[in-house]
Amino acid sequence: LLMLLEEIEKLIKEKFGSLNEVQRLAIPKILERKNVIISSPTGSGKTEAALIPIFNELLKNKISIFCLYVTPLRALNRDLLSRLDWWANKLDIEIAVRHSDTSLYERRKQSIFVPNILITTPETLNIILVAKKLREYLKNLNFVVIDEIHELLDSKRATQLAFCIKRLKLISNNITFIALSATIANKDEIRKIFGEKFEFVSTFERKKYEIDVILEEDLKKRVEKILDVIRNNRLTIIFTNTREQAEALANRLKEFENVEVHHSSLSKEIREKVESLMREGKIKACVATSSLQLGIDTVSY
Repeated sequence: LLMLLEEIEKLIKEKFGSLNEVQRLAIPKILERKNVIISSPTGSGKTEAALIPIFNELLKNKISIFCLYVTPLRALNRDLLSRLDWWANKLDIEIAVRHSDTSLYERRKQSIFVPNILITTPETLNIILVAKKLREYLKNLNFVVIDEIHELLDSKRATQLAFCIKRLKLISNNITFIALSATIANKDEIRKIFGEKFEFVSTFERKKYEIDVILEEDLKKRVEKILDVIRNNRLTIIFTNTREQAEALANRLKEFENVEVHHSSLSKEIREKVESLMREGKIKACVATSSLQLGIDTVSY
């Protein structure tokens, strides 16, 4: 891509070898400062399609809070940060996470050493908008990326996000909006949230999935079936309806395999540790509630 800086092109070759289809389609549009909806399957490189052109523009002028990256779950925030550390170190840019788990020390630090890219949630974005120091830096905001936007469309969070977007526009009049979705989301609903026209980038290579539906009422046999799945896969995430069920099932499975539990009542430190163990391949399974409903990138770094 001739529009990319040489430094960025070198890192693309080092990291990926070459860009994939969704990245080749999306990057030029973002560099032209067009608002873009990127819709492609999980693991197809949507995040890099959005952020590579942002890195490119950021290198020209390392502005504080140049980009806000909004994800619906805290676990996704942390996972994203771990993926982007490689780019941050190579490009000498600051990327930070801010949500309800962020310590008071980290918040104060971010107000003094303001990051170039801030990863947050829709709820915490509301708080950032009224924080005196950070709000001042938002005047230089150039990009807003909303990840997994289909998860927000059918809830009150969509209305909340729409209000945040309107307030951001009052602070900065130079924002390019990028929405990412793993499904072909309702484009008109996304346009309503942002109040903007969008270019649509979609690549959907057919993936084959193997789905087994197993009904087993006997608890002992159910546990045995789950253990079979765990032993035959590198990592398994087992979802339950409640935290109590997650704890009970995890304790039962721990008698046989290296299993951890993840839910919103656990401390930030424990949840972060479990997420790291999953990425590093140090546990066989995790029993979770909706705290991990969008999964986690399990590639080892």
